[in-house]
Amino acid sequence: MICLFSFDRPATKLRQYILCIMALFSGILLFGQQQVPIDTADYANRASLKELLTKKYELMSKSFKKEYKGDTRKMLTSDLESFREQFFQSIDEKEFIFDHRFTAFVTQLETEIKAKLGAELKEHFTMYTSISTRPNAFCTIDGSIVLHQGLFQFLDNEDQLMAIICHEIAHNELKHPRNSLIKRAKTASSKTYKNRISKIRNKKVDRNTRAFKLLKDLIYSQSEEKRHREMEADSLGYVLFQKLTKNSYEYINALSFLKAIDSLPSINIVPEDYEAIFSNNSTPFKSSWLEEEDYSQYDYSLYKEKIDRDSIKSHPEFQERVTKLKEIYPNLKEHQESSIDSSSVFNLLSELSYQEVIHSTSIQKKYGQAIYISLHRLIQNPEDTYVRRWLGKNLYALKKAKENYQMNKFVSHINQDMEDVSYRLFLTFIWNLSLQDLGEFANHFSKD
Repeated sequence: MICLFSFDRPATKLRQYILCIMALFSGILLFGQQQVPIDTADYANRASLKELLTKKYELMSKSFKKEYKGDTRKMLTSDLESFREQFFQSIDEKEFIFDHRFTAFVTQLETEIKAKLGAELKEHFTMYTSISTRPNAFCTIDGSIVLHQGLFQFLDNEDQLMAIICHEIAHNELKHPRNSLIKRAKTASSKTYKNRISKIRNKKVDRNTRAFKLLKDLIYSQSEEKRHREMEADSLGYVLFQKLTKNSYEYINALSFLKAIDSLPSINIVPEDYEAIFSNNSTPFKSSWLEEEDYSQYDYSLYKEKIDRDSIKSHPEFQERVTKLKEIYPNLKEHQESSIDSSSVFNLLSELSYQEVIHSTSIQKKYGQAIYISLHRLIQNPEDTYVRRWLGKNLYALKKAKENYQMNKFVSHINQDMEDVSYRLFLTFIWNLSLQDLGEFANHFSKD
């Protein structure tokens, strides 16, 4: 198999050989009769990662204790410990990918970036991949850059993935995560902030209103600063990206995916599809399952949001970011179409991500989304036993949640403003199923 990559890199015979073997081996695992799930459970790798991160956090904690004093130091060390616990919880809950098909590819990208950018990189970073199906990525205070698996499914090519990586490297180079943590600690421990808190506590009336105003002011100021940092990362990220590829416009193409935060694909499921999938000998289909509640009886006009959504957005709108980049870099004004190399390792991982999206979504306990995607796949292939079994597993998980009055944690509530007709119908169907219905369907599909 010929291994072609869409951006210009130094190609050694050894590197070409390794990548060709990766592509060939991945192809066998992807398209052979035996589907091999993405590995997130490797205990040794999880333990090794936690050990490495522990050392990083210990060094950062010592640095904060040496550099800061009083309440600022206490808050910094406390926030750092909270972040460490959340990160470790994600690792323990098997949200990180240790599958060699991904780790070999991502490690190779990291090695090439560091080799090609060299001395321009002042801050250390390490790249990991999470099981999340959202097309997103983030950079942490310790220099960990986490790529969500959804990037492989939604992006067109490796160049676009490199653009996202460069954006996150820019955040790291500009020390945005660290500076954000420090500013938060300094603000909360400042005399001005403490005085405002003290005044609120001393008030006999209107304390809740004043406290909420303080919270709102903090949220608005933080969101404005975050938007500024995103613009900074866009600009520096593009400077780095130009040194890695000749396909400059892919940076613009990649940015369009950053605004896509919903991992659900474009799906259209109609009532007839539900009847075809859920009709069986033991449980006849009921039309009442698809009857939506009449929302006309509710008056939503009196509801006013207390916090303006536009004011708390941490990312500028896509068009605003693109316009700004084109102003700074005129060479981006010429539009270029994306290319897709079907023989690349990236494309093979993209196919694997598509195949494993139900499994990945289930691991994240997004049972509603997993069921919705399963229905879409069964419309295309009603006899797919792999999908049918996962549908059974997720229906059973919803049944257990409903028994514990926790179903709203895993499935959204329908509302009158929901524009996606297909997803609205799905939510109507799921919420109308009784415990018995969920149990019978779970058993039915799990037997396949």
